[in-house]
Amino acid sequence: MADGYIQVPPDSTGKKTDCEELTVGVNVVERQRIQIAGTDAADVAPVSATEGLKVQASALGATGDAAVTTDAAGTVSGKLRGLVAHMVSLLARFPTTLLNGRFQVVLATSSNQPVEPIVEPAHDAADDSNGPAKIGGRASTSLPAAVADGDRVNAYFDANGRQVVALDQPLPAGTNALGTVGHGKTLKSVSLSLSTSGDNDIIAAVAAKKLTIYALSLTTKADISAGLTAKFTDGAAGTQMWAADALVPATQSWGVVEAVAPPGYLFQLTTNTKLVLNLSAAKATQVNVSYWEE
Repeated sequence: MADGYIQVPPDSTGKKTDCEELTVGVNVVERQRIQIAGTDAADVAPVSATEGLKVQASALGATGDAAVTTDAAGTVSGKLRGLVAHMVSLLARFPTTLLNGRFQVVLATSSNQPVEPIVEPAHDAADDSNGPAKIGGRASTSLPAAVADGDRVNAYFDANGRQVVALDQPLPAGTNALGTVGHGKTLKSVSLSLSTSGDNDIIAAVAAKKLTIYALSLTTKADISAGLTAKFTDGAAGTQMWAADALVPATQSWGVVEAVAPPGYLFQLTTNTKLVLNLSAAKATQVNVSYWEE
């Protein structure tokens, strides 16, 4: 229904009603002030925009600090105390300190210090025994037992902490002897027939690389009864890296073979230098060299 009002004679006799005057719509009206009172005059509490409704604290169970179990009525303060009790119980599970108004959780340490991030030691800095976990493996003086395909395995180290790498295992089926294999080297080879005395270029220099020789062979059916010296050098007229002297009867052939398994090698040239074979005489000679570029 719409707002309405009643009219009484103004300023009449009898008991007085406390009113305030205000405008409602187009009418000036008198509104009675209402107070919520207790049993005596001292309990009178005005309700206004500035003072608001006042409620006796005991009605909410806010007095005292009884245990949660005594708050059978489920009062607001009881539920808040229950929440606080759970928080205290949770915090009690950890060693804590109060720092700048905050609970600081401390994981158990001998010095009871707060947890802090661990900084990785810089490269070439002294090792830190309290630093982050190190990568390691299992030391063994014998070959560990094989595990099933797809199983997790421990890294295999010797008793001095050096990782063991097997280089004596056969290559996988279908893998050629040349190419990138377990040692990480890309193997190459050359085969030449020579018949010129003096320096003969065998392998051209490679920019910023060292020619690393791991196998070679020399053979000749020529008459070397007067002797033949063959020398591999580090470039033309360079440092002698390998040499052989041959002296056999004219009716016999001569040959020599030397090889090691990579990553071992027979000799290594200096950077950006070609491999040269010097023959002391013009004798037909077959030359085979296997190498990689370091």
